[in-house]
Amino acid sequence: RHMHDMSTDLTTNVTFFASFKFALVLISVPHWASCFWWALAERTAAEDAASLALPTWAAQWEHITDNPFFEPSGADGLTRYLMSAFMGWSGFTSMGYSAILITGRDSEAAFAIVIMVLQIVFYAFVLG
Repeated sequence: RHMHDMSTDLTTNVTFFASFKFALVLISVPHWASCFWWALAERTAAEDAASLALPTWAAQWEHITDNPFFEPSGADGLTRYLMSAFMGWSGFTSMGYSAILITGRDSEAAFAIVIMVLQIVFYAFVLG
């Protein structure tokens, strides 16, 4: 409602308001995708009664980097968010998921496809 009131107000700078809405979408959509990626990893771990084991995307971080800092079960909240933010942003920037493979889980593959479709819609909207 507040956004609608601002957009109908004649004193509002239209260019600034359009840029603000675009930036809001540009930041919030990958954020929510990041949160969903982590929820997917947590749900998969709960189903398997294990602690984020391979082949889930979250378990691949430690395996690929050979860095125990990225062990998902022991990672702190910031590290978990950064790991999932990588997945969220890389899905929307067409970089792909680098060495992270979407394997072993239908839910991960389905969500990756949803991200790809959203990316196509977003680029179509931006490019006209």
